[in-house]
Amino acid sequence: MTDDAAIKSRKIRNIAALSFAGMLVGAAAGFGLGRFLKHGVPAGAHLGWSDIGALAISLWMLVSGIFIATAGSHRRLAGRMVDPGEPRPATPEQMRFYRAQAFVLILAGLLLALPVLAGLLPAASTDVRVAAMGTLVVLFALQTWWNIGIWRRADEFLRALIADTAIICFWVLQSALLFWAAGEKLGLLPSASLWDALVVLMAVYLVVSATQSIRKGFT
Repeated sequence: MTDDAAIKSRKIRNIAALSFAGMLVGAAAGFGLGRFLKHGVPAGAHLGWSDIGALAISLWMLVSGIFIATAGSHRRLAGRMVDPGEPRPATPEQMRFYRAQAFVLILAGLLLALPVLAGLLPAASTDVRVAAMGTLVVLFALQTWWNIGIWRRADEFLRALIADTAIICFWVLQSALLFWAAGEKLGLLPSASLWDALVVLMAVYLVVSATQSIRKGFT
């Protein structure tokens, strides 16, 4: 077997192993979400489609964040994520970068889940809602700070990936907003809340981000 063939074979095996581990964790998380929706929602509480979507996206972010944080704590596992074809122990800087990404993902998951979960509290008082909103502000500020740090440490390849994802999301979501708003104004489409729009935005962002990462070979 040539060197190129050996590298390709190792890359396929490592990606397959990481994907299988992610599928197992995702299946367990999905089962847990299903159990919560069936048995954990208080009687009389109502969850709309966007609430369920927010919880699903939040769970995906939290699980992904924990998975990446775990990898970022082990040099060899982090090295497999950096380069599945020629895995070598990750550098301290690469491990810090993965941990920062994990922290941002976990914060994003909390930001999406908190409004839904706080709304499920029976007879939530105004103080509880204010406290939840204050927590959101703090979490968002912390996430923004860490996102800026990731951007500063990123190389040109990763910066281009982030910029391309943002541009695609902007045009896709702007077009969707235009036609939905026009349809709503004409009485052809139902009205949508800002929360509905936010959940759709996050879903589109995750799909575009994953697609761009795969296309550009960022594993």
